[in-house]
Amino acid sequence: MPFKLTSSFDANLNDETLVAQEYRITSTIASATGKAAATKLLSEPQFQGELKLDPLSPRELLEKLGVSGPETTDAKALSSLELETNFEGTATGITLSPLSAKLDDTLVTGNVAITDFASQALRIELVMGNLDADRYLPPGAAAATPGAAAPAATGLPLETIRVLDVDAKLALGKLHVGGLNPDNIRVSLLAKDGLIKMSPL
Repeated sequence: MPFKLTSSFDANLNDETLVAQEYRITSTIASATGKAAATKLLSEPQFQGELKLDPLSPRELLEKLGVSGPETTDAKALSSLELETNFEGTATGITLSPLSAKLDDTLVTGNVAITDFASQALRIELVMGNLDADRYLPPGAAAATPGAAAPAATGLPLETIRVLDVDAKLALGKLHVGGLNPDNIRVSLLAKDGLIKMSPL
């Protein structure tokens, strides 16, 4: 996927540093701006910076990627995505923190990290505001009883999860789905050494 990077860099090979006070990345599907700095370039590379994604439509993004967008009860669902984050990392891992994203009307904040690229060790801690899940369901599915959606859970890629090292926590302020409105939801998922543990809703 072709992209264009526009920036002015200050590099000092003696000090092993590289600084981009401001950069812009553009492509046919998305654009972003930010700043970045790297140290120990020739020995133990470390980097940090900021990234802000230009607002986009997830539905239009899927179309640009040649993927048909899901049919949703609300035709305006998946119409807006905003994201900005600080980042820091090394050759072995990366952390996005603090991270802030907004999908349509739902705000998500927290942090995401891959602590080890080799083992795919993933750490996630997110706080989500109010989510109207019925908007994203296929037309007619929102009227179904909550229990009717349970069998779909058997399709989770458990074999894929078993090989991962995952520690994920999600807090949700209020959820609207199938006529139910639970609030203060806390969910956690631990996956390591072939064992998977998920806390109840």
